[in-house]
Amino acid sequence: MYIKDMSISDQIEGFFLLRDAFAKTTMSGKPFLSMVLSDCTGTIDAQIWDYTGPVTPKDTGAVVKICGTVSEFKGTVQITVERLRLAESNDQYNISDLVPTAKSVHHSFLNGLLMHTTYMLETADFLAGLYKPVIDRSLLIAGTLLHDFAKCEEFTTSPLGLVTEYSMKGQLLGHLVMGAQEAAKVAADLHVPEEKSVLLQHLILSHHGEPEFGAAVRPMCAEGELLSYIDMIDSRMEIYRETLEEVPAGEFSRRIFALDRRIYHHN
Repeated sequence: MYIKDMSISDQIEGFFLLRDAFAKTTMSGKPFLSMVLSDCTGTIDAQIWDYTGPVTPKDTGAVVKICGTVSEFKGTVQITVERLRLAESNDQYNISDLVPTAKSVHHSFLNGLLMHTTYMLETADFLAGLYKPVIDRSLLIAGTLLHDFAKCEEFTTSPLGLVTEYSMKGQLLGHLVMGAQEAAKVAADLHVPEEKSVLLQHLILSHHGEPEFGAAVRPMCAEGELLSYIDMIDSRMEIYRETLEEVPAGEFSRRIFALDRRIYHHN
């Protein structure tokens, strides 16, 4: 049962992501564990009474299996847990069912960044051939492969590799600047000619197209221009795919923030 479907008195047995855990003591001195559990549909508070382990706050970010009952406390739905353990290697569960939306407007699911980059590489390879007189294929492919790679440092992640929050560097610098810095460092270590290094940095810094969309600079070479369009195409098509899955044929969607409009699901 997903968290969004839970009602008072439901009996719950299943796997959830342990988003937070706090070891506490009741007024009578008895230990208990207060938790925040999540799945792909949301979060819910949970408690297990007279509990000292083996699950502890150190296991935050891990997958746990619980058995319990949905209850209510001060108007808030929560789970009173009766049995709790860490997930084991032979347990059967789908991690994608446990992952809430990531901090992104597109491809916000498990392995979404890899999918986004792969689709962009396929598009870049095709368009580099189509516009061969204008485009340096090697530069475009390198820029496409590396354009978002610093997102892995932009966020902090749980032991499962799931995004939990922006990192300090992610907030102060962002993945464009961090990516360009790392590309410059590696290019210097490999003795790459300065112009090639600067062009690659430029592709990373400009791939959002316009400053209002987060670009550090506007594209000033053909490969940078094309990369920004490829990035926009793939992000937009993914937004359409995700939205159309939830909209019946023949109807309009809600207003989509990233597109600033509704879209129609045609037959």
